[in-house]
Amino acid sequence: MDMNWISFFGWILLPQVGGVLGGLVAAKQIKTWYD
Repeated sequence: MDMNWISFFGWILLPQVGGVLGGLVAAKQIKTWYD
């Protein structure tokens, strides 16, 4: 059951983490653009 939960959340969270990291990088670049 633990393995299923880990794989289940892994499938959902990994793309989200990638999206968040990409968003942070984009936000930093936008900040430098506006500053």
